[in-house]
Amino acid sequence: MPIDCLLGRFRLENSPYLHRNGVRSGQILTPLGGKGVSHHGGPAQHVVDRQQANKQGPLDTVDWTIETAPRFFDTSNLQDLEDYVVMAFESKAGDQGYPGLIRIEALTGVRQKQVYVEYRARILDKCPATPLNLTQHWGFHLYGSKSGQSKDVIPSPELRINQEHRVLELDGNGIPTGALLACNAHHDWTHGKAVQFPPQDTYDNFYVWGKTHKNPIVQLQIPNEISVDFCTNQTGVQLYASDLSLNQPFERKVTHQTPSDSKSSYFATFLEFSAPHATFLHDTLQQAAGCDTVLRRGETYRNWVELKISLPSSSS
Repeated sequence: MPIDCLLGRFRLENSPYLHRNGVRSGQILTPLGGKGVSHHGGPAQHVVDRQQANKQGPLDTVDWTIETAPRFFDTSNLQDLEDYVVMAFESKAGDQGYPGLIRIEALTGVRQKQVYVEYRARILDKCPATPLNLTQHWGFHLYGSKSGQSKDVIPSPELRINQEHRVLELDGNGIPTGALLACNAHHDWTHGKAVQFPPQDTYDNFYVWGKTHKNPIVQLQIPNEISVDFCTNQTGVQLYASDLSLNQPFERKVTHQTPSDSKSSYFATFLEFSAPHATFLHDTLQQAAGCDTVLRRGETYRNWVELKISLPSSSS
C-alpha cells in the first residue's frame, strides 16, 4: 500500500496534489527527496500581498526556511533518522499580539514506517515569558475514492484513545471556559469506534487525557488495511473530521480518478496534539496539563509526536 507523506508548503514537481488554496508550487523539498513527499500550507487564500503574508501569522500562513545548521537540534537528535528536514521561523515581538522574539524549529524525520515531528522553541530577546502552545496538523484523507468502486473505496477509519479522557468545554464563541466535561457516547473513544463522516457526524473537539499517559496514546486504523499509532509528550488532541469540500471539490489522487470524473468529496480526519487550548488562562487546565504553557526565557519548548504505521504482513 503506497503511503503519501505531505509536509508543509513545498512539494515535489509533477505532484498530482493541489495546495489548500489551489495554488501549485514548483519548489522541491530536496532534504526529504523521494516520490510523494510534499509540503502544504502557505499564505491564506484571502491574503493578496504575498510579501506581507510571509511576515505575519498564524504559523501555517507564513514561509518557513529550510535549515542546514539548526540551532536547537544536534547530531544526537538526528542520527537514528533515515532522512529529515528542519524548518525554522522567527516570530517577532508583537506578532498576533504576543510578546517576545521567538525562534521555532520544526524537525520532520522518517525511518521505516515511522514519521517523527518535533517542535522546539526559545525566546531570543529579553522578554521574560510568553504563552506558547504549538501543534502539528496530522491530516488523513481516508476516503479518496468514488462510491461504487469497491476495490478503491476506503471505509471509515476507527479511532481509539488508549486512556480515559475528557472533552474541553467551549462557550458560544468557541473559546474554552476552562471546564473539562465527561465524555458521553459521542465523545468516548476508549474502546475505539468508527469516525463516521457527514452526514452522520462531524467532530471538532479537543480531548484531554492529562499529564500522565501511556504510549501509544492514540490509534487510527482501517481494520485489515492499515493501523497508525501515535506516541507523544502532549496532554490532549484536537479531532476534526468533516467534509472539506462543501463549497469546492478537491482533486482526487491520480490512482483513484476516472476518465469522466476527477473530482470528489474530500472527507478527512485531522489529529492535532498539544496542551488544551487557552491553558495559560485557566488553573483547571494547567492542573490537567501539568504545565501553564508559558515559555520562559532560558527554557526550550518541546512538542513531539511519533507516528508508527503497521500494515498487514502481505502488504508490508
